[in-house]
Amino acid sequence: MTVDISLTGAIVLTIVGIIFCGFGLWMRDEVQKFRRRGQKVTGIVTDVEFVKSDDTNGVSGSYRPTLDVTGPDGTIVSCRTMFSSSGYDYAIGQDVDVLYIPGRDTVLVANGAARWVMPAAFLVMGGGALIAGLLALTGVTLPFGG
Repeated sequence: MTVDISLTGAIVLTIVGIIFCGFGLWMRDEVQKFRRRGQKVTGIVTDVEFVKSDDTNGVSGSYRPTLDVTGPDGTIVSCRTMFSSSGYDYAIGQDVDVLYIPGRDTVLVANGAARWVMPAAFLVMGGGALIAGLLALTGVTLPFGG
C-alpha cells in the first residue's frame, strides 16, 4: 500500500515539521540556558496542577508544580516548572532540587527527565514530519503499511 499526499498535504506536513522542529530547538535552548546559568536551589512545592489529557484508555495527564525558591537576595519567589511531567506528582511541602535563574518565573527540575525528553520528542516528531513533507513535495511516494 502506498500513500499519495496532495500538494496541499505535503506543504502542511512540511510546515508542521518546521514548527515542531523550531519549538524543539527553542526548548533545547531554554534547557541549555538553565544548565549554564541556573543556580541549583531547593524549592518547596506549594501547589501541583494536574494537566489532564484524554486518551483511549481513560484519563491520564501530567503534573506541573509551583515551588517557592529563595532568590540570591533572600526573597522568596514563586515559580512554576518549565515542563509538566507524569513524574512530577510531588506532595505539597516537599523539597525539590531545581535550577533557578534569577528574574525568571519558571524553574527546571534539576534531575527531571523532562529536561531532555520534551525537546527530543518535538525534534524527532518535527524532523519526521519535515522529511515526509519534503519527500512528498519532490514527488516521492511514501510506502506505508502492508
